[in-house]
Amino acid sequence: MPISVKLVARIINKKVIFDSSSKRTGILRAYDFYAMLTSFEPKYEENLGMNLELELTFGEGPDKRVISLKLPPLLSVEDYEKSESIPVVIMESTGVHLWFYKEKIYYTPRHHAIDELDEILNRIILYHLQESNEISILSRKIKNFEGAIYAKKYGTRREPIPDDIQILVMARDGEQCVKCGLKEELQYDHIIPVSRRGSNTAENIQILCRLCNQRKSNIIGG
Repeated sequence: MPISVKLVARIINKKVIFDSSSKRTGILRAYDFYAMLTSFEPKYEENLGMNLELELTFGEGPDKRVISLKLPPLLSVEDYEKSESIPVVIMESTGVHLWFYKEKIYYTPRHHAIDELDEILNRIILYHLQESNEISILSRKIKNFEGAIYAKKYGTRREPIPDDIQILVMARDGEQCVKCGLKEELQYDHIIPVSRRGSNTAENIQILCRLCNQRKSNIIGG
């Protein structure tokens, strides 16, 4: 049976923020999660571990209060650095595991067998990549809307890149994509996009392959 992996909290400015989607899906109730973290028995001395604060919100509207509780060290400095490349366990108990990966805390609702470890790690990494991809797509959509608004306001006519600038940039960049080195399907890219008043100067133009240019979209620099 596949193991379910869910995101339950994010680390923002060294504070543990319970994920709002967890409340909606009932993955792990907030006060259960808070109880687990506040009752955690530290494995590390304070100066050797990662210190975080748990942000608790009480009430709503004018009566809303936010309290921060300092947590015992959840990870060693070494494990915290490791968590940037692979999920690491914060807590193990009957029926629950908490994992830390790239400033996020994940939850698995049951004890796992040794041969299921790779599946859990891969599911956590996949979850992170899918969320990152959604954010990237959203960012590109925003840039496209900004470009459309600019075009509507200032017009869509683009001055062609002068021949001498094309020759200079192609020679300067070694007739290859400056991002990946590919020498096929090359395109001229404006570092500051034309939609953001980028110029046709050699300093503002680079060579990208079609794929790298698509990934860059309307982002400055890229």
